[in-house]
Amino acid sequence: MYHSHKDVMKEYYSYLEKLSKTKKIVGYFDTYFPEEFVYAMGLHPVRLISDEEEPIRASEFLQGFCCPYAKNLLEQAIKHKLDFLSAVVFTRYCDSLRGVYEVWKSEKLTPIVEFIRYSQVVRKEAVEYLANEFKSVFDRLCDSLGCEYTFYSLQDAITMVNKKRKALKYAYNRRKEFKQVSSAYNFYEFVLSATWLEPSEFLKRTHNFDKLFRKYPQVVNGKVDMVPTCIVVDKGEDYYMKSKAVKVIVSATELDNLEFYKLLDEIGFYVISDDVAFGTRYTKDLVREDGKTIDELIRNIALRYIMKTPCSVKDPSDRRIDELVKEVKTTEAKGVIFYRTRFCDSEGVEYAFIKKRLEAEGIPHIYIESDHRLSNYQQLYTRLEAFYEQIAGIFRR
Repeated sequence: MYHSHKDVMKEYYSYLEKLSKTKKIVGYFDTYFPEEFVYAMGLHPVRLISDEEEPIRASEFLQGFCCPYAKNLLEQAIKHKLDFLSAVVFTRYCDSLRGVYEVWKSEKLTPIVEFIRYSQVVRKEAVEYLANEFKSVFDRLCDSLGCEYTFYSLQDAITMVNKKRKALKYAYNRRKEFKQVSSAYNFYEFVLSATWLEPSEFLKRTHNFDKLFRKYPQVVNGKVDMVPTCIVVDKGEDYYMKSKAVKVIVSATELDNLEFYKLLDEIGFYVISDDVAFGTRYTKDLVREDGKTIDELIRNIALRYIMKTPCSVKDPSDRRIDELVKEVKTTEAKGVIFYRTRFCDSEGVEYAFIKKRLEAEGIPHIYIESDHRLSNYQQLYTRLEAFYEQIAGIFRR
């Protein structure tokens, strides 16, 4: 069942506004935020998601070439859409979000604003530094919000977040094995909910995962390039099936707008997997649960976050490129759709390396860029439809 992205955001705002009456909410922006600490403090961490609003007020503070995703989040805060937040925590992620941090703090857009100073290089030598940084930031947050975390609460939080990652990975595996197939739109609406629902509610959705979507017979032998009758597109009350859906993998950092996945459905792609920050990258690298002291638990958390599959802002990114190529081969995807957020320098630089590797492996791919509003929607549709015809060997008249 299709809802518009605006409808999803209405549910998001309404849910969090209601939750904030009984529990303090801490906002964050990227996958380098250690949500385990916030759960251990008895609070609720929520990822801030972009809506489709034009960042008019935010443009008064940030240059036109800043990341539109970051500007949109600032716009939401300025317009009091995020007043359910008790605090926000930034990480040393990208230049645009650092600029948003300075504005957010100076304008006092939430009662508490914190910043985690990450190492930009992925290396084990940074674990002790990051563990100390985590401890400093979250100890200050405890003092400000009047709460605490203990060895046992942190241990329980680690187990719970690991369980959430495993549940999401299970959903991806069901999709890749064709044991549950649905539109990309509906699937990624489910994926996105992992970043803002309370864990108990998300895990309940996961337990009922196969019931959430319409189910179809498994592909014969499980090995075909074209996945027949596997995508449902809902237009009002009428369903129709897309035949010859081409298996692809989407690679992106932030890709919140569900209308993009709807576009892929309409063209005829089957997104069999992804390389998206809050997609498969979120499911990887669990935190070790074997710490005997609170300092060991904190170190385990730091180890996971510094050594996890890197985003484009971290160096080196070889591991992620290796995993992307492996995923293409394992799923027998026909190609890769590389989505770059407009003005994102790190994604632009990294693409040169990804492009070289994909070409060396003989993997078809397309490079596209847009903003949080998909303001060039029709151009995207035309280019992606041409890519579909290229890798499917089908010409549409």
